[in-house]
Parts: sequence; structure tokens; C-alpha cells
Amino acid sequence: MKHFKPFFITVLMALVGNFSAFAYDFEVDGIYYNIANQTCEVTFEKEISNYPYYQSPYSGNVVIPSSVTYSGKTYSVAAIGEGAFYGCSGLLNVTIPNSVAEIGNYAFSDCSGLASVTIPNSVKEIGKNAFSDCSGLASVTIPNSVTTIGWSAFEGCSGLTSITIPDSVTEIGNWAFSWCRGLTSVTIPNSVTTIGNAAFYCCSGLASVMIPNSVTTIESGAFYGCSELTSVTIPNSVTEIGGSAFYGCSGLTSITIPDSVKSIGYVAFGNCEELQDIYISDLNTWMNIQFDNSFNTAYNLHVNGLKLTDLVIPESFNNIPMSAFYYCKSLESITLHKDVNAINKNAFNGCKNVKKITCQGVNPPACGTNALKGISRIVCTLYVPEESTAYSTTAPWSEFANQQTSGIISMEAKKAVVIKSDGNNLQIVGIEQGEMIQLYNIGGALLNTTTAREDETTIPYSLKHGETYIIRYGKKAIKYRK
Repeated sequence: MKHFKPFFITVLMALVGNFSAFAYDFEVDGIYYNIANQTCEVTFEKEISNYPYYQSPYSGNVVIPSSVTYSGKTYSVAAIGEGAFYGCSGLLNVTIPNSVAEIGNYAFSDCSGLASVTIPNSVKEIGKNAFSDCSGLASVTIPNSVTTIGWSAFEGCSGLTSITIPDSVTEIGNWAFSWCRGLTSVTIPNSVTTIGNAAFYCCSGLASVMIPNSVTTIESGAFYGCSELTSVTIPNSVTEIGGSAFYGCSGLTSITIPDSVKSIGYVAFGNCEELQDIYISDLNTWMNIQFDNSFNTAYNLHVNGLKLTDLVIPESFNNIPMSAFYYCKSLESITLHKDVNAINKNAFNGCKNVKKITCQGVNPPACGTNALKGISRIVCTLYVPEESTAYSTTAPWSEFANQQTSGIISMEAKKAVVIKSDGNNLQIVGIEQGEMIQLYNIGGALLNTTTAREDETTIPYSLKHGETYIIRYGKKAIKYRK
């Protein structure tokens, strides 16, 4: 599978059309070289206008010498040049000498017959696509001298089953091990600070990964499509989890988000179909994370090991951040303190198990797009302050069919019905004059009956504190708790 193509070659081909050109300075024992200052690098025989763009006759077992003599002068072999062995499908093994410091871009790309390679301790840099699409490569040793693993360096090496990254490496490049479908384990050292974009993209055989506490950033798509990944440890050093970082990791059942995380990108854990439990240690820290629909499958949120069912918004938050509890299925009740003035986009979207929302503020909080989407307007009871009537005319609060508190507003009639108790009598305002009103206890026993008056209707009855009563009028019913 070809994922990349050298851009400068593509442009050159478009400009000059079909051509074939020798691209080396000299040849010794069947290996082609270019002179670079006082050293030389291994190169390809010729450059052509179509795939494979580089052309060389290398096959079988190739031993690269540490030095070579040409025209009476000896040159140290310091590098494997760009595209040197590109597309040499007949290459089986290659010996790289200790004189080589750099393996260039596309150096061994598409060498499908290459079974193993030992990179010497002299190499500091593995270039972009250096071993990409070497589908037969079963093992590779990366020495401690390497500091950089370039973009797509081992992309498409489907035969690799394990890889150990030395502690000299500080960054795993974008797409470095993408499409390595046979990779089952990877060792990431404490020296690595960044796991690049799509670094392990579609490594569908990868079962577990331990990210060291040196890593601060997990870039977008880093573990995208790692469908067999069942365990991942995110250390307390990580501050950013990029968009789609773990998208499609369908084997993940739980994840712990450390307090260090400041942002979780768009659908970072999207389509993780088996992800059931997310563990955090502090609710305030969780709500300070910048989310972007990071989870789009239902999950249980655990705080300090306890499943969060009854959410009480901390006093330090006057607005609920975007997507803070997106698809949190463990939530059953939500309490908003009196100073909460805004619920941002998708904050409680998908929280379908919420059956009770208590708003302590007189003014209903402003709601962003889909802030309460998925919460049943029939099943969920909305509790509001006795003195507030604004909820009945403000969307989406006005959509809730059942609202109550010590002073209750019924949303069924789309008009305020206010109920108060002075201890010995029940006062009701807002029911149409002449309507029969019946008072029942929670067990269904009729306690009193009267007819609604034009202004305020009084039902004589001494309500007991803490007990729930049912008030029926017409075809409607309201629960009232003293």
C-alpha cells in the first residue's frame, strides 16, 4: 500500500515528462554512491518518471562497507541517501556499517522482501518513510543513538509484531508506525515527550500500551483504530489529548483521565463502543478541561472510585463548560446552584438517565445548542424556586412537563400554576376558574376537593412536612412536596 510519494519528484515529473537519468557519482561492487564533502552516501542507480521513481538493481543480501575507495581517494560511508533502496522488492537483508549517521527519507521504502534490519549505534536520524511499506519486515533494532524517528518511518510494516523505542528518542513522528497491523506491543521510553499525529494509526493488533510520565502531548489520531487495545495508561504528565486520539478503540472498556489533562479534542474517544467507565479524581478539575464532544458513546463517570449519579455543580462554576458531561449515562440528577447562569453547548447532551434537575436560581440558565438534548421532558422532573415563573416561558426549560418545588410551576398547560402552603391551607393560583381541584396523598387517598376561583383558590388541609401530595385538575396532575 502506498501512502506517500516524494513531492519534489512528482513536481519534477510533471515539468519534464518521461525521462531516465543516472543519479550517482560512482559505483563500487554493485553499490552506487554520491560524494558529499569528504564522505559519501549510498544512493540509487537512476531516477525515472513513474513508479517506483527511483530505480536500483539491489537484491538478495547487501553488505554496505564503512568506507569505499574511488579514483584513489577513500570516502567514509556516512549515510543511506534518499530513496537509495526504494522499491527493491528483491532485497532480503542489508548490513549497515557503524559509519552511517543518517538513514534518509524513503531509503528502504517498499522493500517488501526485507525481513530484518539492524540499525547501528552510529545512526542518529531515521528519515521520513525510511522503511515504509516494508511489509515483510519482522524485526528491527533501533539503537540508543537515534534521536529522531521521522514521519511514516515504519508506516505499513505489517509484519512487525513488537518494537522497542530507545530512551534517546524524544518524539515519535507523525504516522511513524501507522498501519503496522501486526504490532502487538510497543515500549515507549521515559525520554519521549510527544506521540505524534497518527503515530500508531490503525495498529489493529496493539493490545496494550503504557505511556510514560515524560509524555505531555498525545497528538490527534495517535492511536486511532487500534481496535484490539484493551488497556492504556495515561500518566499525570499529559496535558493534551488530541482529536480522535483513541477514536475507534473498540476494545477499551475503561480509561483514567489524570488531573494534568487540560484539553481533550474532538471525538478523542469517539466510537469506542465498549468504553463504559471513565475514572477521575476531582470534579472541579474535570470541569476545567476543554472538551469538544470528546466522548460520543455513553459512559459512567467515576469520581474517586464512586459512580457519579447525583451531580451537584461546584460553587466555583457559574457556567457549565461545553460537552462537560456529554453522553454521561451515570447521571440521574443534576443540581444547579443559584449563580449558574449558562449551560454551554452539549454540556448534558445524551444524559438520557437524568430524572431530576434542580435549579436554585430564580432566573433560568441560558442553554447553548443541545445543552439538554436527550434528557426526557416527560420523565425528568424540574425543580425551580417558588418565586420564579420565568422557567415556564424560557426554552428549553418550558418543555419540561413536570416542574415542582415548594412553589410549583406546571409546564403542562404552558402557563404558570403556583402552589403555596401556609401550614393549614394550600393556596393555588393559575387554574382556570370553575375547574375541579382534588388533593390526594401519595397513596391515592382523596383528602379534599374544591372548585378553582378566579384569583386564588384555598384548599383547607394541614400538609405534613416532607410528604408528597398529588393535585389533580381536569386531566392534569402535579406532584407537590411540602
